[in-house]
Amino acid sequence: MANRKGIVIFFLLLFLLVAGTGIVLYKVFPPRKGKEGHIQNAGCIRGIPADACAVLLFNDFGEAGSIVDKTSSIFAGLFPSEGGLVHFTKKVLSLSALGGGYESFLHTDASFSFHSPFYGGLSVLLCVTIPRQITCDAVLSSLRKYYRDAESFRYDSVSVFHSESGGVYFAATGSKLIASESAVLLHSSVRHISSGISILDNDDFRDTYKSLKAPAAFYFHNTDSDKFFSAILDSKSSKNVASVGGISDWSALAVNFSEYGFSFSGVSFSEDSRKKFTEVMRGQMPSETSVYKVLPYYTFAVASLKISDRNAFLKAYLEFLDANRRATRYELTMNDSLKQWFEKQTVSEIALAGIQVSGKTEWINLFRTDKVLDHNPKDWNWLGSRYLSLFGRASCEEITLLPGWVITGSSAAIREYVSNNALYVTLDEYLSRNDVESETSDKSVLSLYFNFDSQGKRAYRMFRKPLSGRLAEVFDSTSFEMLTCRFSNDENNGMPDISGNFDALYAEEILNDFVKDTVREVHQGPFKIVNPATGEVSYLEQLPNNYLRYSDSGGKGLWAAPLGNRIAGYVTPVDLYGDGNYEMLFAAGDKFYYLDRNARYVGRTPRSLGKQIAGGPKVFSIRDSAKVFMVLFADNSIGLYTLEGNLYRKWRGIECREAITELPELLETGGHYYWVLRTAVQTIVCHFDGTRVAVFEKNSRLKPKSEIAPVEGSVVRVDCYDGKKYLLDLEKGTLRKSRK
Repeated sequence: MANRKGIVIFFLLLFLLVAGTGIVLYKVFPPRKGKEGHIQNAGCIRGIPADACAVLLFNDFGEAGSIVDKTSSIFAGLFPSEGGLVHFTKKVLSLSALGGGYESFLHTDASFSFHSPFYGGLSVLLCVTIPRQITCDAVLSSLRKYYRDAESFRYDSVSVFHSESGGVYFAATGSKLIASESAVLLHSSVRHISSGISILDNDDFRDTYKSLKAPAAFYFHNTDSDKFFSAILDSKSSKNVASVGGISDWSALAVNFSEYGFSFSGVSFSEDSRKKFTEVMRGQMPSETSVYKVLPYYTFAVASLKISDRNAFLKAYLEFLDANRRATRYELTMNDSLKQWFEKQTVSEIALAGIQVSGKTEWINLFRTDKVLDHNPKDWNWLGSRYLSLFGRASCEEITLLPGWVITGSSAAIREYVSNNALYVTLDEYLSRNDVESETSDKSVLSLYFNFDSQGKRAYRMFRKPLSGRLAEVFDSTSFEMLTCRFSNDENNGMPDISGNFDALYAEEILNDFVKDTVREVHQGPFKIVNPATGEVSYLEQLPNNYLRYSDSGGKGLWAAPLGNRIAGYVTPVDLYGDGNYEMLFAAGDKFYYLDRNARYVGRTPRSLGKQIAGGPKVFSIRDSAKVFMVLFADNSIGLYTLEGNLYRKWRGIECREAITELPELLETGGHYYWVLRTAVQTIVCHFDGTRVAVFEKNSRLKPKSEIAPVEGSVVRVDCYDGKKYLLDLEKGTLRKSRK
């Protein structure tokens, strides 16, 4: 159990770190074109002491103001207090109101560096490059107006100020404004600036720093992860973070933003690459992650390793273990019989996945292979541990096979596959419905996936306050948060590449009421027939032997007639000849029928429409008293026909990726007709010829139960996935926010 808990914590730490960084930057730099430039020109970097375990660097300090906004920032939760450095940062930004050269403070570079002097402790340093138009003395004079109780003392020939009421130490030296709630950290920065030494004198950081050109970046010292996480996690959880340090020495991430979240890319660097796992992946060809196709939609975490060159990978992995003094234990786990099987058994992808079964977390291993030479689940888990120790930590009570896959796990987890619950809706299909499948399709050697919606809130409890509260606030704003991360190698610069995406979507209907949308409920009758001219009521019923029985309003049978197939859910009275006598229109198999009240087929029916009919015909009245009928075919297509059964002129069909379970509604507004099709995923509006008025993605999609309320002309009010109401112009295909 302890090992499996460690897996959860490992996933959460890695993902919350990346997602937390991205969300903060997303709020700092909203989706729009920002200032040109990049952090490689940042002067503030030379004020950061060499022992920093993480650095958040901005090219434009004015844009970084919300980093300390307690209502939106995760990183503000890392600060020692909600005052101190938080308030100081806001006051520095407010200096721009003084005009003149102070306005340049909004466009200078700045950094927040995080330092852990001991286990459980974390200090933060703000370093801002002072614009050339302003002197250090002028800045200090302006700040002292905010901190009137600030006392000055000399340290290393530099004036250092301490405001007891403000809870902050600050100084200006070497064209840099520095501040911290820790006197020790501020003194360290002063010494570094005076001596001309900084974090850039660390070779591993300098190489990582030079590799990125971006307006903002986050650098994390994986080697110090144990100290960093000990300061933000409770004591039990912090013991499980040693694995993060084995990834690389430094990682650097740059972030690009979209309307729905962000994508990130960056590099990892290691001075002694043999000790870092990123070196193990070198030489492996990136490939697509296939495991999503055999995982259930309620999977919350996945780690997938793709192996193209088995011998090269195992050699590199053994060197990695040897460099970390773990090779002896690795070799002792292999006996002769296992070694013989291991040499013959090939795998191209190994995955560890976390799923929820009856409210309990279960971890399973999945192996993609074209041959199965062993059916012992313990042997397979041992095989997984030969490639990565993480793959040996899941339960291995039982085993099951799928085409091309071996799956091991607990009895409860394997029962999900045996009962077919796991594949009722796959993770691949689930991501497709949320319109984020492209974010998981890129090739990689190692890929990671995490769905915060199913596990995120549990993770917050592991973090110390106030960070736990900040995490809850940020991730509670949307109903679907998915993070993906991919590792590969860039042969051009020789450094491991990191890339991924974070998507924050509003998907209540999909996530909370998730149902298989391919189930079509077909009405079985009896079908009530009302003569529109006289109001006379009769019934048409289909018996178990498929015979049709016609009854009067009292239920008395009048006649019965044979039929070869089941009715497709609709029976509609239609005055086919305009003589006041109504015939019954229905469909069965691939044919439609007109049946009169004397049990005779009329109108040259039965007549085939060429494909199996799943629903309909549904009759619609259009202009000039004309009528048409619509049918849903079993292949998920829709046909529109005249009452005589001829395909309606200019009909181009309705295309829909998800299953159609009900025929669309007809909407008339602005002098035009439109079709409103509702699926389990979204509402689609089409022109009368079946073409969509517009194609919307992600949060812009219309909810399955969206209102379609006419406003004026061709404009209707709709509900989108972001929880807001919009005005949709059906002719232009454009959305704009509704004031109501």
